[in-house]
Amino acid sequence: MSTIVGTGGGAATAAGMDFQHRVGAHILSSVLCGLPTNAALQFAVLSKISAVHFETGGLVDDLNVYLADGSRVFVQAKRTIHFSDLGTSPFWAVIKSFADNFLRHADEVPIHLLAVSPDCNAPMGRRQISWFR
Repeated sequence: MSTIVGTGGGAATAAGMDFQHRVGAHILSSVLCGLPTNAALQFAVLSKISAVHFETGGLVDDLNVYLADGSRVFVQAKRTIHFSDLGTSPFWAVIKSFADNFLRHADEVPIHLLAVSPDCNAPMGRRQISWFR
């Protein structure tokens, strides 16, 4: 007899998916309203968005935003994430997936974006900024 073991689900997963959908809705509604791409993605991009794919199954799979100039923005959406330099932390896993994905798509010069909810605390942001310096 086989046993089925769940690997995810529950309130935390639902909240994460809700935030991911909100990030996608923000990007898509910005496109529909004719806002510049830099408004949709919150950083300087001159090319227009040509397609948005959800849950692509890649290393950074939450959202893949394709731009008209052929470049791609890989978006990882996290409702909450805590800064940590431990190799086992969720933050470190995101950074590692960005690095691995960059190597996999180096011919494209991929752009990576970590979208975090305003629910993330401000001290985390200050610690990350000082860590990256």
